[in-house]
Amino acid sequence: MPQITVKVDHAACSGVGSCEQTAPAFFKLDSANRAMVLSKDGVESAAEQTLSVSDDEAKLIVEAAESCPMIAISVFDDAGGKIYG
Repeated sequence: MPQITVKVDHAACSGVGSCEQTAPAFFKLDSANRAMVLSKDGVESAAEQTLSVSDDEAKLIVEAAESCPMIAISVFDDAGGKIYG
């Protein structure tokens, strides 16, 4: 399973929610309408999470990041290389 880090730039996030619609297991909007990254168990949320995910889950997270019209979501591989954002 690859390990990826997902970061949301709250200054750029406008609360459109396309990330949550695309990958609801990994993103949710908080009470201020900013995207939060969910932990793998869906309990903990933060502006940044490092997750161990399957290849399909990693693709879904990147798809969610690509859906953000504000380009507020960045995805990094386990070596810190930028996958998207």
